[in-house]
Amino acid sequence: MMRNRTARRRPMSYQLGMAVLMTLLTMSAIGVPVVVAQEGGSPTLTVAAGVVNVHGGPEVTVPVVDVLWQGDQVDVIGYDADSGWWQVSLPDGGVGWVRDRGDNLAINGDLSVLTAPADVSGADQRATSVLVFQTVSGGPIYAVEVDPVTATAVSPPRFLTIGMDPAISPDGQTVAFTRWDTSLWGTTGSLWLIAIDGSDERMLADGLYQPRSASWSPDGTQLALNVVTGGRTDYEYKCTSGPPSDPIHDPLGDDGQRDSGIDVVVEYEEDGDHSVRLCYTLLPRPYWGIQVVDVATGEGEMVPTNVFAFTPTWDPANPWRIVYRDDEKGLVSVDIVERTGMSFTPDIERSMVNDMGDHGPVFSPDGSQVATSYWQNDHWEIQTLNADGTGRVRLTSTPVYVWAEQILAGQETQSWNNAAPAWSPTGSQIAFVTDRTGQWEIWVMHADGSNQRPMFPDGTLDGLTLEYHDVDERVLSWK
Repeated sequence: MMRNRTARRRPMSYQLGMAVLMTLLTMSAIGVPVVVAQEGGSPTLTVAAGVVNVHGGPEVTVPVVDVLWQGDQVDVIGYDADSGWWQVSLPDGGVGWVRDRGDNLAINGDLSVLTAPADVSGADQRATSVLVFQTVSGGPIYAVEVDPVTATAVSPPRFLTIGMDPAISPDGQTVAFTRWDTSLWGTTGSLWLIAIDGSDERMLADGLYQPRSASWSPDGTQLALNVVTGGRTDYEYKCTSGPPSDPIHDPLGDDGQRDSGIDVVVEYEEDGDHSVRLCYTLLPRPYWGIQVVDVATGEGEMVPTNVFAFTPTWDPANPWRIVYRDDEKGLVSVDIVERTGMSFTPDIERSMVNDMGDHGPVFSPDGSQVATSYWQNDHWEIQTLNADGTGRVRLTSTPVYVWAEQILAGQETQSWNNAAPAWSPTGSQIAFVTDRTGQWEIWVMHADGSNQRPMFPDGTLDGLTLEYHDVDERVLSWK
């Protein structure tokens, strides 16, 4: 049971803050876990960071069972030295595990009372992780086993189902995805669940308008997804006295090429003042919102957003927060409890101008970072930001020698596309799709952008063709 989120506003006392600061400075210098020895008393854990997740076992893939806020203190009952996780007794009488990241916790008291190794029997001890991917939106979805150390696929892809934007649940046992009834604009669709082994496929919610981009809540009890809420959901023929204000339909000519402007027709009003009208066909311009669906009941509730809200991602460290891309304002953070929203990127970071390049945001497993597909002028790149919107880092780029080779070959310079990031279960790796070899492939890199390499050994995906169509597809999910 999550505690009331208002507890997060509790400030840490000055005395505790100074104690934690001195402890961190001292212990980080020698690279060991933060432990403060005291005479007597059972060991306790005090939260130095803003908030930490409490998991059911010593691994981030194990579901979150509670959260602790800055200044909270709980009793320590065990320690897993191999993973650096502390087992704690929760205020409600339950037991959970907290990850020691070096600067987020302060441990006080006599650790010698921990006479026995911590019980890790309830932890997820899988030798491999699982990656699910779609070959194209609305097409086949596959699952593959991945070595958690090398981040390399170690099994052939296994067909799961047909759908779009697959998302694995926090416990790694269920995949959520959506389907549309037709390919037409404004069509209805449905939200589905299937077990990771391909069994127990079932529809969770129906009658949704163009549902997509499902994202699990940290506790796995809810799903946030995109749905169409109104607007222009079909092509519209229109005549006005001035030029079109919205994008217009520009059909292919007989030569298979587009010729911008050929779909504007000039008409003269025969009666009256013989005025001139411009007639054209407007493209669909639907409004998109975010709906939260209860996994147990299938009941849904709309989240307060702007009219062009896309690709929600749920904050693992703050269950009250969802971040999404707004078509007119960039990344936006919404508090689903207080039902308020604000820009995700601080003014000082974005120089008072909305950064419209971020698409498809996804939180890291610990909630400390967000990865995005960033539209870099004419192509896609992977970037990361801190959870408060600061610290933007570009992880991918096209080497200069590639452009040089293109020029020497008499070709127009073209950058690689790198898109659709998905974090590994530990947050140490990021999988993504790239067309750097001339076709779309799944690659992986360290979370800092280093060691970029193919995720699948040669021949593993023979017979499968991946597609990415620049519409914020959630191609990958990794648990």
